[in-house]
Amino acid sequence: SAVRAFSADPTSTVAFEADDGVSRTAWDYQDELWSLARNFVDNDDASLVAGESEVQLIMTQWREMLDGVRYDHDAVADRVDWVAKLRLVNGLKERYGLDSDHMKLRAIDLQYHDIRPERSLAARCGLRELVSHDEALRALHSPPPSTRAYFRGRCIEKYSENIAAANWDSVVFDLGVGPLHRVPMMDPLRGTAELTSDLLDRCATARELLDEIGT
Repeated sequence: SAVRAFSADPTSTVAFEADDGVSRTAWDYQDELWSLARNFVDNDDASLVAGESEVQLIMTQWREMLDGVRYDHDAVADRVDWVAKLRLVNGLKERYGLDSDHMKLRAIDLQYHDIRPERSLAARCGLRELVSHDEALRALHSPPPSTRAYFRGRCIEKYSENIAAANWDSVVFDLGVGPLHRVPMMDPLRGTAELTSDLLDRCATARELLDEIGT
């Protein structure tokens, strides 16, 4: 119930009491997470995460977005998707004098998530382009070699007929007989090219891969 309430709260003021007796908003949780990350960067080896410049970029952008959604939506409307969408809906509401539950606004609410270029409203909201269209297409077939995305991507490429599902933390195989086989990938750094490329190269079938993983 708290997560549902948070997701419908653009003001970041709805709070729920946690197990420690402290009431927190969704923003409070994010702020505490940022502080934990800041402490890790300052006192531990952040190079385990990424290079220094990338780590600093992440921390700076994260802080700017947190402060933006709390104090100045316009400052982050080019980076925070829900802020961009809210500004679009509110703009149409004010321009045409519509009630909050007007069907036109409901239609915009849905159409915003149509990502086809010719119909995309998000593309007209001034959102920053983090990667080019060509880079995104390349990433479909060339996952980064330094994370679990490599294992997932190679499995989808090589054993596509036997993939029942694939998500952030697992790949599920369907061998056509018996139960489905779930390969967990909870650790982002355990499915890298360095650790799994030889395994994937020598396993011609999904059955061979699962047999090797099982051992």
